Amino acid sequence: MRYDYTFNNEEFTIVAVSSGSKSSSIVKYEKLNKVKESKNNILIYITREQFYILDKKQCDENIQEVIKLLKDKVKKYKTI
Repeated sequence: MRYDYTFNNEEFTIVAVSSGSKSSSIVKYEKLNKVKESKNNILIYITREQFYILDKKQCDENIQEVIKLLKDKVKKYKTI
């Protein structure tokens, strides 16, 4: 499974793509619990138990824009 994403000023939309089908989740930035960034992944926590993993290698060239936007919008942004 991989994740695609879009974003605007207030919302972050994550789309899970699996076997040709898509499902999406729109999350307001203030509802994000925290974000952790490792060398290869970005983990976006909606709650303590529910999170999305963006594989940096599978994301498009806009991933650096997304990282900057998340750092600006999410108070609990941690690099691990």
